[in-house]
Amino acid sequence: MFTFPIVRDSTLGDLPPVPVAVADIPLFVVTSALVAAGVRSAVWIVVPWALLVTAGLTVYATIATEACWGAVRMVAAAAGGIGAGMLVLLGRIPTERILIGPLGFRDARPARARRHVARMALQIVIFWGLFLGVIPAVLAWVEHRWQLHVPFALPLVIAGAVIFAWIVVGYVIAGSAVWNDVVRPVEERDLLAKFGAPYAEYCARVRCWVPRIPARTVGV
Repeated sequence: MFTFPIVRDSTLGDLPPVPVAVADIPLFVVTSALVAAGVRSAVWIVVPWALLVTAGLTVYATIATEACWGAVRMVAAAAGGIGAGMLVLLGRIPTERILIGPLGFRDARPARARRHVARMALQIVIFWGLFLGVIPAVLAWVEHRWQLHVPFALPLVIAGAVIFAWIVVGYVIAGSAVWNDVVRPVEERDLLAKFGAPYAEYCARVRCWVPRIPARTVGV
């Protein structure tokens, strides 16, 4: 990598390439090869090292505005490394573990219906404000700080805003799919454990996505 100046500058900035390579080759390249060869314990080296390098390179890129593409690549590598490490050690990605802390299930405190509705509305505002407001704003700031922003003419900006509103629809669909495959099974198990047969009967009568109109006998 450091034999090509353009690649070296975009991924390392002013960081010395030789010391980086001396540490990265045994702790990332070699250990990754060991994991691929079946040495599962090497996961405990390669994944923490990838996270450490990602954190350091991210801070460096944010402060020095250099090695920005290297930070982007390491973020992707760390995310992939975490997923691969879980698959190697557990045989699957434990998606149910994301439902902890504020995302976990717990019984609501007894209160009037309007209070529950108000709390639910506040949660919706916070959730969508975070994922459609705060996070995109942080990503936009990082994009400018890391000098990855590409300026566009006003017509393209307007077109992008329109396309973004479609993307939002796709985001909602994707989020619904994730909820159906990740959150729904855990939530249904929790409700079944709490309410037992009445909840099982409820599930048999009420569909999740497509509403069912119950048949009624109309007297003459």
